[in-house]
Amino acid sequence: MIPQSTMRMDQRFLEAWMKRGRYGILAAALTLLVSACALPVNPEDPPPEEFRAVGNEPGWRVDLGREKLELTADYGATRLSMPPPDPRADHGGWRFSGQRDGVSVALWVRESLCRDSMTGMPYPMEAELVLDGTPLPGCAGEPASLLLGNSWGVVEIDGSKPLEGSTATIVFSESGHIGGRSSCNSYMGSYALSGEGLTVSGLASTRMACAPEVMAQESRFLELLQDVVRFDFDEAGVLILHAGQGHSIQATRR
Repeated sequence: MIPQSTMRMDQRFLEAWMKRGRYGILAAALTLLVSACALPVNPEDPPPEEFRAVGNEPGWRVDLGREKLELTADYGATRLSMPPPDPRADHGGWRFSGQRDGVSVALWVRESLCRDSMTGMPYPMEAELVLDGTPLPGCAGEPASLLLGNSWGVVEIDGSKPLEGSTATIVFSESGHIGGRSSCNSYMGSYALSGEGLTVSGLASTRMACAPEVMAQESRFLELLQDVVRFDFDEAGVLILHAGQGHSIQATRR
């Protein structure tokens, strides 16, 4: 069975390619064929060893570790633990299947941006839990992993591009610190991720002086950063830090 999330993805491909004419239709057909054939993932890419997958309505959670798989489903009414199943490549991802106390469990995950169906929180993997034959969609991995790594270069501050010659950057660290350049000065602070979103606090910066317009841009950037409530990505992979009431900061990997 092709996971529902895969079918939804193929529908998006189909709609996009249909707009390109007859050659697009052919490409869409090939896309669907590749998905249906369940081509394996790159054999050089190892399966994830430890991660958490979650879903809603009904709420469920799977914690997969090196020693065991723990499942909580039906908002806590169903609980079971088993040795971690051996993964197998399936539809561009990995499937972990097992059985315990007469209950069959199959968890499929794939690296692809996924959003929590209730909060909109982005996750690095889409997931599907099949519990006794019932498919339950969800997401997997750590949202923070989408922010960590190379610095982000700001490309838009509240709908406006940064002034020519000015630079604003954002770096998220594993320790929960945030920092970078704010147009004129350097800044630092803390960030936190919860099930609801992203918050930034305790911002402080150096006190260099620049041209008035650069200082005004810097002030607006720091104000918005302090007010961030959640993050997301557009179709091109641009990071969007939402500050509420339609205000935002946009950035791309440097």
